[in-house]
Amino acid sequence: MSVEERLARVLHDEVDTLDVDVHRLHARTRVRLGTRPPASPRPSRTWVPLLAVAAVLLVVAGGLVLNRLGDAVRTIRPAGTSHRGGVAAVFTCPSQVTVDDAGRKRDDSYLPSLDKGAGAAADFEGAPRYEYDETGDRATLRLGNADGSLASTATFARTGEGWDLVTTTKCAGEGGGILVPEADPLRLGRRDFQPYPARRMTEQPDRAVLVDDRGYYDVAGLVHHRTIWASPCDRGICLSAGRPDAHVIWTPDHPRGLVPEDLTSIMLPPDDSVGRPNPYTFWMVMDPDGSVLDVHGTSSRDIRTDAVRIEGPGWTGRLYLLLQRKDALDTVVVRTASGSTSYPAR
Repeated sequence: MSVEERLARVLHDEVDTLDVDVHRLHARTRVRLGTRPPASPRPSRTWVPLLAVAAVLLVVAGGLVLNRLGDAVRTIRPAGTSHRGGVAAVFTCPSQVTVDDAGRKRDDSYLPSLDKGAGAAADFEGAPRYEYDETGDRATLRLGNADGSLASTATFARTGEGWDLVTTTKCAGEGGGILVPEADPLRLGRRDFQPYPARRMTEQPDRAVLVDDRGYYDVAGLVHHRTIWASPCDRGICLSAGRPDAHVIWTPDHPRGLVPEDLTSIMLPPDDSVGRPNPYTFWMVMDPDGSVLDVHGTSSRDIRTDAVRIEGPGWTGRLYLLLQRKDALDTVVVRTASGSTSYPAR
């Protein structure tokens, strides 16, 4: 059976398992076009974007691929997992973004609805906790993390058909981005979270090496974390980023190495980072035979950034990884015994 035939069969089987909420998809499309959708029933079952039909596990050389439950598919918790109570009344995250009706033309990522009640709205976003207050013609929904910290607030106004969303305010990172602020953001490695296990994200977990694990805010301001593992693959060393049920797999464009590759896109989950700024840039050089002596970044501001070298058990080759602010990196320099080569990083 050819690859095309196998893909067609997998897609056909996947379609049979999906139940797409066309009404909600239509409503969100209208918001993107600049027209406010009318009130419509909230789905009684998990909404699955149409992209899920094609999000099968296909490892393709030279880029990112989604796993079968790829990052473009938001994982929705079963109904009843959000608990009412225990949410702080004020934000403790250092920054927030507020979106009103006009702003949804730019950011329609978080559109809570009270059509099925506050508990259903919290469940839909996968919030561990929520609080709901209804006073006269106004209502407020607060979503909280497991520790009770406030993730987002949504205000509603009563209409003849129910409740109309007015504004949302949610936790955000630097400049309205989604990375959780921390003291040493340029450091790669483990932080406060327990990294997701390599055995559920790579094909060779015994030879995998942890690259990074850091927190981010999802579309509702809730805190999650993203794990990146490096492990051997057919084209050298591959990176797997995300969580076990939703991750991307990166394979090198240049399996022979030495040419820097921009991996900034794997730092953050695609679905939650759409339209949100990322102040950092992430580059990699694969060294298949140990010929690379040094990899570093330079900038017009005379800032030098040394790459981190990563190697693992039984690896053929090693990786050089360079993380820096975008405004502090102009060139990636690869030095070998035969000389240095500079590559633009913009």
